[in-house]
Amino acid sequence: LHKAKIRESRVDKFAELESKVNLFKNTNPLLYFEILQKNPKAETVIKLYNQAKAEANQIQAQINKIKRDATMDRKTKAVLLEPLEEYRKMLRRQMVNMIDQEIPEDI
Repeated sequence: LHKAKIRESRVDKFAELESKVNLFKNTNPLLYFEILQKNPKAETVIKLYNQAKAEANQIQAQINKIKRDATMDRKTKAVLLEPLEEYRKMLRRQMVNMIDQEIPEDI
């Protein structure tokens, strides 16, 4: 539970960093440059994170569609859902690891 709280906090800080980068990119070049000086990989990590997030959202949509499908029996759904859910979990782990490895804790 404690580890989950720390990860949640890091994801929140990452979201804050992303928000600042996006805000200052076009409005305040000086602050934008300062942020990139502190976090040189920020733009790349944000882009990769958002790509993984979009893919995870697509997988979740497929999972939801299968779960709502009334024409399939429970066993068929389970066979279809298992690899999708594992793939979604893998994507989410990659997203968190990306933040942990590439973005400093004191952002």
